Amino acid sequence: MSKKQRRREKQIQQQIQETQTQVTPVSKSNPGKNVQLLIIFLLGFLLYANTIPNEFAVDDSIVVSENQFTQKGFAGLKKIFTTDAFEGFFGERGAKLVAGGRYRPFSIATFAIEKELFGGEQYNPHVGHTVNAILYGITGIVIFLFLCLIIPIKTKDHWLINLPFIVTALFLFHPIHTEAVANIKGRDEVMVFLFSMLALLYSVKYIDKGSLKYIPLAILFFALGLFSKENAITFIAIIPLTIYFFRSKVRMSKYVVLVTSLLITTGIYLLLRNEFTESSISDSSNEILNNPFVRASTSERFATVLTTFAHYLRLQIFPHPLSHDYYFNQIPIVGFSNPLAMFSVVFHLGLMVFTLYKLFKGSKSLWLYGILFYFITFSIVSNVLFTVGVAMSERFIYVSSFGFSIVLGYFIYKGYTKWNPKISLGILSVILLLYGIKTIERNPDWKNNFVLFTHDVFISSNSAKLQTAAGGELIAESDKTKNEALKNEYLERSFFHLNKAVEIYPQHSNAWLLLGNAAFKTDNIPEAEKYYHTAITYRPGYYDAYFNLGVIMSETKRYKKSINFYKRAIKSRPENIAPINNLADSYFNLNKADSSILFYQKVLALQPENAATLNRIGIIYGQKKNDIPNAVRFLERAAELQPQVIKYLEDLGVAYGFQGEFQKAMKIFTEIIEKNPNYGSAYFNMSVSLRNLGREQESLEYLKKAQELDPAYKNVNF
Repeated sequence: MSKKQRRREKQIQQQIQETQTQVTPVSKSNPGKNVQLLIIFLLGFLLYANTIPNEFAVDDSIVVSENQFTQKGFAGLKKIFTTDAFEGFFGERGAKLVAGGRYRPFSIATFAIEKELFGGEQYNPHVGHTVNAILYGITGIVIFLFLCLIIPIKTKDHWLINLPFIVTALFLFHPIHTEAVANIKGRDEVMVFLFSMLALLYSVKYIDKGSLKYIPLAILFFALGLFSKENAITFIAIIPLTIYFFRSKVRMSKYVVLVTSLLITTGIYLLLRNEFTESSISDSSNEILNNPFVRASTSERFATVLTTFAHYLRLQIFPHPLSHDYYFNQIPIVGFSNPLAMFSVVFHLGLMVFTLYKLFKGSKSLWLYGILFYFITFSIVSNVLFTVGVAMSERFIYVSSFGFSIVLGYFIYKGYTKWNPKISLGILSVILLLYGIKTIERNPDWKNNFVLFTHDVFISSNSAKLQTAAGGELIAESDKTKNEALKNEYLERSFFHLNKAVEIYPQHSNAWLLLGNAAFKTDNIPEAEKYYHTAITYRPGYYDAYFNLGVIMSETKRYKKSINFYKRAIKSRPENIAPINNLADSYFNLNKADSSILFYQKVLALQPENAATLNRIGIIYGQKKNDIPNAVRFLERAAELQPQVIKYLEDLGVAYGFQGEFQKAMKIFTEIIEKNPNYGSAYFNMSVSLRNLGREQESLEYLKKAQELDPAYKNVNF
């Protein structure tokens, strides 16, 4: 090492030591820093304020809007903490859907709490987006306070132009965070980083102050991070690394106390995780949409993973365009001969070798720490240690991007203080301006699934999953509009995306299913049947395909064939009521009353207070079996459960009439007329009851009224 290098290393060591003496805590006597904290919070919050009007998108349905535990509010908290994260949406099978399972109860619990406090009948998405923006602003404050602990703010620094503030601003403005913050479900990313940084902050304070009172706080926040998302586990390495870099002459006993506490906390979390999730972390899916490397050799897997490293690097430097989806085949499988893979190997391997070399030489520079922070926190989602289910995702880099911000901020600040202040400040201003514009411009894309999917599908155009999702949303949107031209346009666009999906991934059963749905909606029944059968070919036992084929057969009055498909759907998902109910309908239409009643009774076994089914059984007893007493028994129960449904009241009144209980019948018809004075059928049935009681004049008056209201009774004469 040259004399100049030795002198520089000595200066760095002096700077590190100065961190313990030059940084003062935030207080009322330091209004500059208080203003900084307010500005930082407002920056974080306001950058995402335009997400507040947004609705639900992507996985929000899994953990928020359609999660049965979340929707129960406080009553769902026990289940949230004792089941796999997917079980609230998928049921018991959710625990086995993804390799390793998912156990993130605390982040999901916040949704249940918000539902209880602010949701009403349903969770309010605007509350969720507001909370995310608030948490993001708080995260900015925490990382700024942490940076103030490890980086000395020099007295000559401007209160807005200092290294902690620059790094914090770069982090807050970075557009790659939009997936984590603008998506309600992304709160697990925001919370794991927030709590992990708080754990890091109090760990450093423990080292500085030597007081054991900081250990419980560090452990509490570390535990909250783990229970928000598993990624917090990487801070077992980050915390001692930080102390090594920025605190000298630390007694080994302090390391032992701190690391032991972290390991015990992690052990407790892992025991609970193992207890409440079923999938092993070593499990892997054979479905390429859940395991992008299922068709790749070992060398191809790692070559492809390294190309994602290059993509992540590009998105850190130049975050445009952004996409929420990088599923098969947006990131194609490649070998090491691929130019991007070769570049990534050379760059990242070279960077790691250089980093380790500098570490070995005793360097503790901030930029070196930033690189290590990046790689350590990235390791758990990198697909190197284990497969995470998708080749890459922008939210995966949320935590690691803090390391990138440290490195970038370090060199900008160094340029400001050592080289050319105006140029460095200009570079920083341009970066923040562009990052801010991109962030604010990207946020509205997360409005809902329809907006997001139909936008991002032209960015991730080779993703079979996104092409399918876009096609599905277009079909759903076609159902909402009454404009026939727009409906046809949506369906035509859906065919385009779905055909693209099966072109990319011919075995994609869900895409074939949606093609069947689109064909059915355009009245192309033969094509719809073909698509559904193709879906079953690629996914034997496919519930939705069997059920939809049953519906087609019922719609086209091929009831015998519908029975076979409904039975297969029931075999696939015996807990689902719809195919059981439709099977009973098919038997009804085939005049098989006993079989129809049998399956309606199975519906009642699952839903004892299903008024529609009770009414249907009553109709069968009355019309098909001429068993009026049993008909009345079921019809009374249906009308009791839903007295606002006029049809149920009318059927009961008619049954009373057939049973000869005309006074009861008249009471029912009077109630119907009170609810709907223009309901002609009620006047007609009242006329029949009065006639059977010998009250001819009154009967004729009601008949006349029925004829005025309903032309169907115009030619009726008594």
